[in-house]
Amino acid sequence: MPSRYCFAVDGSVHSEKAFERCLEKFVKKDDEVILLSVVEPLLDMPVWDPEYSAAGLSEILEDLTKASKDRAFQTLEKYRSIGERLGFKLGTVLLSGNPREVIVDFAGSAQVDFLVVASRGLGAVSRLVLGSTSDYLVHHAPCPVLVVKPPPHRSSTSRAQNVLDANDDHRH
Repeated sequence: MPSRYCFAVDGSVHSEKAFERCLEKFVKKDDEVILLSVVEPLLDMPVWDPEYSAAGLSEILEDLTKASKDRAFQTLEKYRSIGERLGFKLGTVLLSGNPREVIVDFAGSAQVDFLVVASRGLGAVSRLVLGSTSDYLVHHAPCPVLVVKPPPHRSSTSRAQNVLDANDDHRH
């Protein structure tokens, strides 16, 4: 029986690599794949207030919101192209709101079997201040969550050692 996967994507390089890797390693060709992108509201302020409207803020916010939605749509299309190149059929969903809450709600309403997200690899302080979307999803999603971590970074020491090793090889 085919599974239903939801990939919550943000357009980052790591998100794209995580998406490709999961398609290649875990998802079967007959599984259903849904790409989800969530556009976060720019500001929660009453743009109908005459003071804001007089300053043109309402129009500026509308333009910025449209630009955010356009970028998210382009991201979804890029991911769909990657998936189709790998032989998958994908659906796309673009929603607006708090990404954490929207992703959890969507996973429940769409009855997905697996939710897949890329981890940004935040450090402890950043995670404390900003919060981790992946951590929130793991604790609140109604289905199993696969969090794909970024590949380990090679330290500058190891790169320097590789250069030294390569130079030593040429001297002998």
